[in-house]
Amino acid sequence: MPVAVKNTAHFNLSPDVAAPTAAFTRGTQVGVPTGTTLTSRSTLGSPTATETFVITHPVTAASVELDVSVWRHIRFTDTITPGPGSGVTYLFDECSFEGIGNWCVEVNGAGATANVMQPLVVFNRCNFDGGGLGTTDKCLLGGHCWVIDSDMRGAEDAWSGWYYCVASGSNFVAFGATAEMHSDGVQCTDIGRATFYHSWISAGTGPGASQAFRVGTEAGAAQDIDVRYCGLDRGGYAMQFRGDAGAGDITNVTVVGCRWTREHAFGPIDVEQTTGITWTDNAFVDGESIPSP
Repeated sequence: MPVAVKNTAHFNLSPDVAAPTAAFTRGTQVGVPTGTTLTSRSTLGSPTATETFVITHPVTAASVELDVSVWRHIRFTDTITPGPGSGVTYLFDECSFEGIGNWCVEVNGAGATANVMQPLVVFNRCNFDGGGLGTTDKCLLGGHCWVIDSDMRGAEDAWSGWYYCVASGSNFVAFGATAEMHSDGVQCTDIGRATFYHSWISAGTGPGASQAFRVGTEAGAAQDIDVRYCGLDRGGYAMQFRGDAGAGDITNVTVVGCRWTREHAFGPIDVEQTTGITWTDNAFVDGESIPSP
């Protein structure tokens, strides 16, 4: 198959890019471009190409060229569970994923390394649809991923179980079908070591038990979490760091240039057993500053 270099210029954004104050528009700003023809599959199947793909970290500016197996312009109509081997990266480019059962995509991390610049899976301009009835638990479950210019919506949680991950320019919108359902935009319960950059993160219509951005330690300690120029919307506390589940503190958290709507039930941020917080230029969308917790 032909080899081509596919650069992602999105990561050359200015360091003072403004946080979004509403969700990005799917089909134009994020997700599969409107008018794209997709071929339906119910299983992962074979890749459509082999290419190289350049990723550049939006904060550190570290860059690496990856040899990738590519799935492009495919509509997956059932849950897929990609599991690249060690040193292998899968790229899903302009694909859509539909929730059948517990999640749209579950990443098998057996081949992963503890290196955010060597992801198992990259999602570029993809749609994730949980169906909007609360029957799909997660749009995406798993770590060792990059999510670029993509859209997740319609599941109980948009993305859960992320670590050694980078997200940029994307929508992560939860869906709480009932008042009793706990639903988060993005949720991590151990490890961390992830960056969220210039993304819209929302608990959707979720009740006070939900959060747009949630980090806990139910499964282990979490550290090195960097959230920059993101929009935070809805939930009980729109952003929550609670390291109080017996697994030690959450450590080394950076929140820079983020903007909150006022659609939360209790407050913009809730912090418990979290140390080493860097807090800079965070405010409500109307301009009122949010002090460091």
